Amino acid sequence: MKQQDSQMKIRLPLGLKFWLVSQARLNRRSVNAEVVYQLESVKTKENTPAAATVEALDAK
Repeated sequence: MKQQDSQMKIRLPLGLKFWLVSQARLNRRSVNAEVVYQLESVKTKENTPAAATVEALDAK
């Protein structure tokens, strides 16, 4: 772990925890790495120009 990495505790529904553990095993990642991967994937999808265009159209 890098010195600048922050830590936090979160509460998850049991089903979501099991899904994360399953995905981590399937992708050969630690659970922490899987959480980071999933969050970064969502962040990337939300920051795409296509999403911004749809939001702009909805605002009209």
